[in-house]
Amino acid sequence: MIGFYLLQGIFVSYLSFGQIAGVTWNYLNKKEAEKNNIEIISCNVTGFYTKKNPDVSFKFKNRTEVFRVSPETNRQNYNRNPKDYKLEITVQKGIWNYYLVKHWELKNIR
Repeated sequence: MIGFYLLQGIFVSYLSFGQIAGVTWNYLNKKEAEKNNIEIISCNVTGFYTKKNPDVSFKFKNRTEVFRVSPETNRQNYNRNPKDYKLEITVQKGIWNYYLVKHWELKNIR
C-alpha cells in the first residue's frame, strides 16, 4: 500500500509540476521571441511520412526536424520527391535558440 501511495504521489507531482513548468517555459519563450525580429528560413525537405500521423521532415541547422501535417496536405504530396520541395518557415528566436514558429509553407521548387 505504501508503494502504491508513493507511486501515486510521484505521478501526480510529475503531472502538476511538469504542466506548470511547461506553461511557464512557453510563456517566457513567447515573450522573449516577441522582442526579436521575424525571420524567414528556407529548409530542404528530407521526406514525407504518409502513415498514421503524417508529417514533413526537414533539415534545420544540421538536425532533422518534423512538422505534423493534415491528411489533405499529405495526400497532395503523396509519392512526390522531397527534393522537389522547400519549406519556408517564418520564425522568431526565443530563449536559448528555441524558435517560435509563426507560419510555414511547403513550396514546390520544380
